[in-house]
Amino acid sequence: MSYQQRKGIKNESIAEYLGQQFNIQTSKINVIPIKIMSPQKSPGRLSKQKIIIQEWKAPLRDYEIYVLFLIMWYLSLGLDKLTGLPQSEFPQTQWPRKFASPINLFIVFIILYGFLTIIFTFI
Repeated sequence: MSYQQRKGIKNESIAEYLGQQFNIQTSKINVIPIKIMSPQKSPGRLSKQKIIIQEWKAPLRDYEIYVLFLIMWYLSLGLDKLTGLPQSEFPQTQWPRKFASPINLFIVFIILYGFLTIIFTFI
């Protein structure tokens, strides 16, 4: 049971109640009414903005190879120019950073080799 339910405070009077508890003038509290939606239409927790972490700002990881890192850096810069993304200190396209790891690169090559082998056996 929430604090609001235990105290029996209605949603309409929560701002006034908090103003009394913390000695704040209620005229200074900006209350924005929220439209109540059904659970199907509710934005929920998953729709909140996510924190975007810039992969390229992270230091070189133990499992990454510097030469692959540089190749992927320039590949990412080239993809940014092709897609018309604004140029900044770091590339905006972040997925090529994952291929600086030889393990990830090896897995992709194996999958690509298998895919091409299947295609060319039927041609």
